[in-house]
Amino acid sequence: MNIGDKIRKVRELKGFKQEYVASRLGLSVTAYGNIERNDSSLTFDRLEEIAEVLEVTVQDILNIPEQLNIHSVNNAHQVGFN
Repeated sequence: MNIGDKIRKVRELKGFKQEYVASRLGLSVTAYGNIERNDSSLTFDRLEEIAEVLEVTVQDILNIPEQLNIHSVNNAHQVGFN
C-alpha cells in the first residue's frame, strides 16, 4: 500500500471528506486528490500537516495495516485513531 492509499484510508476512517482536508491544508480538492492518488510529490512537512488535520501522527499513517477497514474502527484507538 502506498502513502496516498494510507492517507485516504485514514481520512475515510476518520469520516473526513476530501474537501475538508483540502480546505484545512489550503489546497484545492484536485491538488489534495493528487496526493491520495500519488500523482504529486509529498514532502515530509506536508505529510505532517496532513497528519495534524487527520488528528493522527505521521507514524500512525505510515503504520496503518492494509487490512484495516471501517469495521475495525472500534479497535483503531490502539493505533491512534480515536
